[in-house]
Amino acid sequence: MVNRLRDASSPYLRQHADNPVDWWPWCAEAFDEARSRDVPVLVSIGYSTCHWCHVMAAESFADPDTAAQLNADYVSIKVDREELPTVDAYYMDALQAMRGAGGWPMTVIVDHDGRPFFTGTYFPPRPRPGQPAFRQVLSAVTETWKTERDRVDGIASHLTDALASVHEKVAASLPAGTAAEAPGAEELTAAVEMLEASFDSRTGGFGPAPKFPPLMTIIQLITHIARVGAGDAGGDSGSGAEAGSGARALRMVRTTMAHIAAGGMRDQVEGGIARYSVDGQWHVPHFEKMLYDNALYVRATTAWFRLEQWLAGGGGAGAKLASRYAALAAREARDTIVYLRTTLTPEGTFAAAIDADSLDDHGRSVEGAYYTVAAADMQDMFPAGSLFSAAGNLEGRSVVTAPAILDWLDSEQNAQTPPWVGEQVEADRQLLLDMRAERAFPHVDDKTVTEWNALAVTALAEASLVFAEPDYAVTAREVFAALLATADLPAGRLPRSSSGGKPGDNAAGLADWAAVGRAAIALELLDAGRRHEVGGNLGVAVAAARHIRSHFIDTSSEPMRCTDGTDPVIGISTSDPVDNVTPAGRTAAAELFLLLAELIVPAIGWREPGAGESGDANDREGDGDRCGDGGRIGDGTGSGGRSETGGTQRSRRAAELGAEASDIVYGLLSVYRPLIQEAPRGCGWALYLSELLESRMVHVTTASRMLAERAARYPLVAVVEIAAEGPGGSVPESGATVCRDAICLPPLPDEQALARQLDRLSPLRS
Repeated sequence: MVNRLRDASSPYLRQHADNPVDWWPWCAEAFDEARSRDVPVLVSIGYSTCHWCHVMAAESFADPDTAAQLNADYVSIKVDREELPTVDAYYMDALQAMRGAGGWPMTVIVDHDGRPFFTGTYFPPRPRPGQPAFRQVLSAVTETWKTERDRVDGIASHLTDALASVHEKVAASLPAGTAAEAPGAEELTAAVEMLEASFDSRTGGFGPAPKFPPLMTIIQLITHIARVGAGDAGGDSGSGAEAGSGARALRMVRTTMAHIAAGGMRDQVEGGIARYSVDGQWHVPHFEKMLYDNALYVRATTAWFRLEQWLAGGGGAGAKLASRYAALAAREARDTIVYLRTTLTPEGTFAAAIDADSLDDHGRSVEGAYYTVAAADMQDMFPAGSLFSAAGNLEGRSVVTAPAILDWLDSEQNAQTPPWVGEQVEADRQLLLDMRAERAFPHVDDKTVTEWNALAVTALAEASLVFAEPDYAVTAREVFAALLATADLPAGRLPRSSSGGKPGDNAAGLADWAAVGRAAIALELLDAGRRHEVGGNLGVAVAAARHIRSHFIDTSSEPMRCTDGTDPVIGISTSDPVDNVTPAGRTAAAELFLLLAELIVPAIGWREPGAGESGDANDREGDGDRCGDGGRIGDGTGSGGRSETGGTQRSRRAAELGAEASDIVYGLLSVYRPLIQEAPRGCGWALYLSELLESRMVHVTTASRMLAERAARYPLVAVVEIAAEGPGGSVPESGATVCRDAICLPPLPDEQALARQLDRLSPLRS
């Protein structure tokens, strides 16, 4: 038997390399083999840190009798869902269509063309009530294949047609001719109200257990508050309904984030969050740690810190509480970054995940063995009043939680020292670290997933500015350079993943290209240089956007069609608009094009504010597309086609892309208008971007990092750019420019003037 998985780039596939099953990787040759033998294909999909994948592997795939049956009656393919998200998404749709639910390990049996006709998840080695044994399933499907081939073909045809119909509905969710518009103010307020209907007012989150951290929804709600204000007043913060929704959104953000931060899903000892909580209190996690969760957690807590710090600066009755929440948000972001840095691979990128399982004191592989503490030890080591406490009962072991954080937030006392600060806390934490040091560390999936690493780069770059930590940006740049080392963007080559510095066999999809472009912009904003020179990181973003425009988006269709990727082996493609654990490919691309429109399209020149505007270009009256010196906003030219600083005209390709970018954004987001009415929790990133659009994109450019850090304190500011040149030409060395809706105000000379201007633009704090 040939060991085809031994040299796979995926740790998950290598985990199965020594099984007695004659595994194939995902490839056309496997289907050719099945066709020549006239046997069905079993596709087993999972990932290396999946607990039940390990269980099924030990029970069935390592079993000689089960392997013999598979080898005789099937061609067996092992798929890492993280390397082949298009294949995983396609068969997950089939699984959910047939079974009503999904999960991993995924067990799908398909015909020679890859069409599914049987689906399932975990199957035990022996029958259980309501669940057949795996070998029974294999025997039944084999018999059906041999004796009822017409039935197999009918099921496969019907299911394939149904899946194609689902994707067609996604692409055509609005009637032809419908205006390409993002969700507007009324729809965004309604979305907040719909979220509140499923909100757990006691411990946060949405819906019953298990609870996944709703990070994209949290960022959406924070952006909503930044737009409408946090109080019940109307006035400058919008209509009464909008301002009321701001107050409700703030309660949802604070309750959810505080309980996550104090719970056991958040690793109180080493930082980082687990994938989800099995209970409704965020106490007992499913212990695996995923890169994407932690990258988005950094981004969410950074945004939360900006909001709370801004609220605290407004004074009033709520300032003290806001300052406490700001301190907690900073703790969460900083500790998670510390954790992320511990996962760096020798190649300089972030590892994909850390397993939930590890060896306990008896040599058994047990979920949470590394993280939990014997309940009796917790009681002895940490008396009442300690930061650390025990929750849950996992066969006599407990999860470490920090309920003192919630007590501190609720306290009426004026003590400002957070409960996680102090010599005793550090001594207690060191005691827990020493206990962990004596245990086997969980398996680390060290492959580099392009999309997830790019998400982390973006989060680090944003945190670098908000927390005034240049070292975060250093890490972000190093990771991004290592990530691009396996790519050739001008040639259109970007791998979905790599391992050991070698690119994997699978091409990147829409989400990967969009995330890389977005990460390039995040780094560009930290050191943009001169705007008219479209090179460096901005050049990377433009290259990613052009590839997306050519390969994933059909701008000629109404509504705009978008695919996540196409699998070359069986020719299937997916188009899933749902923002699940990461932004959908569609919304990730929308974010990239939104920022490109903001960076490439803005005016060269100034427009003076109108009378009574106090520097805020609130009106959209008049042509609004010309700047003070007669140059058009968007084409990058003044008289003679040169900027005020004498720079050359921008790249024609980049300018054309910038001119089209806004149309692409609205085209991509328009499909969410009907979707948010049914499932706002599945549209978190689309709603976040729509909030940005509705807030009319405040953009600050400065040559001073100090002023950039000041601007980043305002949650309404969508873009902070450190550049030698911004809209209108050179930026004063000690000053800044503020633009809104691509209309720019005269340069502001200093920090005080910048603060006054941003105060005018921002809604009421309370």
